[in-house]
Amino acid sequence: MKTFHCTSYFHTLIVCVLFISSTSQANWQRSELDLNSQSSQQTSNTHSAGLNSDSLPKGVTQDWLNDLRDENGNRISNEGNRDPGEVPEDPEGDALQRKIFNGLAAGSNFGYSVSSAGDVNGDGYDDVIIGAYGYNSFTGRAYIYYGGLNMNTVADVILTGAAVNNFFGYSVSSAGDVNGDGYSDVLVGGYGYSSFTGRAYIYYGGASMNNSVDVTLTGEAISNVFGISVASSGDVNGDGYSDVIVGAYGYSSNTGRSYIYFGGASMNNTADVTMTGESANNIFGLSVSSAGDVNADGFSDVFIGASGYSSNTRRAYIYLGGSSMDNTSDVVMTGEGTNNYFGTSVSSAGDINGDGYSDVIAGAYGRNAFKGKVYIYYGESTMNSTSDITMNGESSTNEFGISVSSAGDINGDGYSDIIIGAEGFNSLQGKSYVYFGETSMDTTADVIFMITL
Repeated sequence: MKTFHCTSYFHTLIVCVLFISSTSQANWQRSELDLNSQSSQQTSNTHSAGLNSDSLPKGVTQDWLNDLRDENGNRISNEGNRDPGEVPEDPEGDALQRKIFNGLAAGSNFGYSVSSAGDVNGDGYDDVIIGAYGYNSFTGRAYIYYGGLNMNTVADVILTGAAVNNFFGYSVSSAGDVNGDGYSDVLVGGYGYSSFTGRAYIYYGGASMNNSVDVTLTGEAISNVFGISVASSGDVNGDGYSDVIVGAYGYSSNTGRSYIYFGGASMNNTADVTMTGESANNIFGLSVSSAGDVNADGFSDVFIGASGYSSNTRRAYIYLGGSSMDNTSDVVMTGEGTNNYFGTSVSSAGDINGDGYSDVIAGAYGRNAFKGKVYIYYGESTMNSTSDITMNGESSTNEFGISVSSAGDINGDGYSDIIIGAEGFNSLQGKSYVYFGETSMDTTADVIFMITL
């Protein structure tokens, strides 16, 4: 994914927020940070990653997240969906801070999915989109907040699902600029639509962006959970328009499918490329992402996880873009052993070794008694399926690799860096690890972020 996309885990968000909330970018050193205090955000290791497609906007700090508000100015927290008579977890209403910075999903599910939205209003600042799939009996919502030097906490655009149990906002992403008007667009999944047939919705950006759906994409049949994962795929066919990819792992007894839709001045809702898993229960499409351009042919490629393949051995697949892109996988990666959950998380890693080819990263959070393992594959003109670098979690049940992403070039050395989440660390305390790219990248984390509960 080219966006700094958190999907269902918040550890990537933790790091992203810390990077952006500071003011300088120098003297990076390996360290562990305790996020329990506000002052920890101002230490020498919480430097800005800059404003790019791999980060959230400037101004997204811990205080900012705690004061997010809806269109009426009402403060949003994850205490909104309590049962009648239930005692709030946090009487002060600051549960949102705990939820996002601790990685614990609860309550209204606000913040379950978070992404850069790109610059949807064309003001030169990247914006942020946050999903709240539990809103109003799981009708769901997604909130867009415009970036700026003094970013405020009132939502600028609010997108709402069509009906209860749509789970709208479960997945959110920038769509890139699918219609070529110069504004970034957004993509929101609602996998519960119509008995879990599922839908995904594209909203065009604009100087005065509204909340009307511009393109509606719909799954093929009930229980397909179309829209469980969404992402920009980059420009896979080289026509100058950004394209999107949507996963539907429930298709045909959980064989799974993923669908690419080409952008265009008048984008339609017919899939242009449809990729299908190998057999029942493959769960192909649970995770989808742009792969960047792994073979440097000028076309963006895509990366899809199938975390149910072959008794949980699991797989991930790269499909190369092209002017006539097909649905045959070009590179197939297979996990090690059973129950490793390889491919639950997949992402572009950017070009971490500086060879001019985009690289990819896949997580296997169940590897070695849920200690977890992450695999990096270098791109090349004829890319193979052998991992070039592997990283391991610290101890059992850490679930290292449950979320993975490119982090952009956070230390400014010209190499892309990566970020890996381990939500299971210390009984869900959670940890996030940043590894700096370099010609010969090592497996020692350069920055570690954690929370003291």
